[in-house]
Amino acid sequence: MLPTIGVVLTGGQSRRMGSPKALLRLPNGQTFLEHALALLSSLTETQIVAGGEPEIIGQAAFPHLHINDLHPDEGPLAGIEGALATRLGSGYLIIASDQPKLSVELLQRLLNGNADRIHAFESDGIIIPLPIYVPQSALASLTNVLRSANRSVRRFIEANNHELIPLPSNDLPILQSINTPEEYQALLAELVAPAGGRRTFAN
Repeated sequence: MLPTIGVVLTGGQSRRMGSPKALLRLPNGQTFLEHALALLSSLTETQIVAGGEPEIIGQAAFPHLHINDLHPDEGPLAGIEGALATRLGSGYLIIASDQPKLSVELLQRLLNGNADRIHAFESDGIIIPLPIYVPQSALASLTNVLRSANRSVRRFIEANNHELIPLPSNDLPILQSINTPEEYQALLAELVAPAGGRRTFAN
């Protein structure tokens, strides 16, 4: 049986940030992309970076396979399609590079349960698009959703057999995407101890 593949989505334009989010650094020195790859390397044997400019992605100090989106500028669903189109795995654990608060423990929950179904988090009845586990068998359905007017990850999830994992509302900040310079500075302030020492940034 093929293994589960780890996937980092980096296809966004980073317009609000003003610079590539994948290269932003955490207090421990890792870039956002390196942190994402480190998380996935703890849970999967092979990691794919989907989207992004090769000269940017190539700076990550972790082994990985870089692929281009089959449908550029079509959002995260296009990056997921590109990963599944490689047919390297039986399933894919997919995260965004701009979610630096993710942990191995949280992602492990997406790998539990029926491996032939999509696994996603939900909070108060609302489906959270990323992170997500997607089986290889969902590729055809994913491509059909991409061809439709509503190319959302939520619609893709709802169109397939899926398992939703309840996430308490107080855990929602773990899934925060960092999109602006202000959010980045707030993240750094949160991760650096008031006395000037650095908190342990756990994978």
